[in-house]
Amino acid sequence: MDIFAEFKDDPDPEVRHRASNWSVAIGLQDVDHLSVSQFLIDTAKRNIRGEITQAEVRRLIEEYHSKRERLHERVSRPLMEAGVIERRDPAHTNSPQQKYALTKDGKRRIERVAPL
Repeated sequence: MDIFAEFKDDPDPEVRHRASNWSVAIGLQDVDHLSVSQFLIDTAKRNIRGEITQAEVRRLIEEYHSKRERLHERVSRPLMEAGVIERRDPAHTNSPQQKYALTKDGKRRIERVAPL
């Protein structure tokens, strides 16, 4: 499924060109079994429509990842260091699809504070 199919028959050749470029870029992510965020898809569509430039795309993506990293620094990392949570997929520590689970110690701590 081409997520940019809506632009395939656009009368503007620049729109078709940008859509083709984004399709290739997203396809390369798929080859590596990586998924892309809805944020990236929405940003790409804004670029394809000519609403934002490539430089603005770059700035928005950098800002998006910076916010995600700050959240990880403030929340996930301290909980992992305290042994409360652990990564579900430790082999892919930087995956945007990374999920976390409570450790046995984390469950025990929560049960002490808020028994069910």
